[in-house]
Amino acid sequence: MSGHVGSGEPSPSDTEVTLKLGRAQLSALRSVLGQVGEIGSVEEDAAARRLLPPASTERTVADEFAEMTERELRSRHVADELTLDAVLERGSDDQLTMTSEEADACVRAVGAARIALAARLGMYDDGAKRFGFRQRAAVDFLGYIQDQLVTALMAHMPDAGNNHGNMEKG
Repeated sequence: MSGHVGSGEPSPSDTEVTLKLGRAQLSALRSVLGQVGEIGSVEEDAAARRLLPPASTERTVADEFAEMTERELRSRHVADELTLDAVLERGSDDQLTMTSEEADACVRAVGAARIALAARLGMYDDGAKRFGFRQRAAVDFLGYIQDQLVTALMAHMPDAGNNHGNMEKG
């Protein structure tokens, strides 16, 4: 393993992160992610409006900001999705193993999928309708997976054992 020069510590990209999930959870994750699909145009797709929000209520400022940032943001979302796909593809029946950089991308991809799914279901709308168990469960499940990824990443942080603020040592 190569590490930080002179520190004797592995670099973050060298750290292996393992997420243990059951076969059913991995299958459900693949299924839910497959239902999210691509991000469409901001004008037509509620997911795009949540993931690529305007920078201003002033139309010309918002358009200028979108012109400068949208391509890069979309590219980042696609790169994160491809990383997540690769991690899922090489995963075993009960766990995913990835570098910390891949885990960061997976956290972002799962978060974006959760936002996209909730937006398309109308969960962010004022006066939102009641949702069936399956719709709510899919969004909550992605939140659970995101939490598990963050927890796995935090376990590999150099100061993961330190007590910060009001957090208790676990």
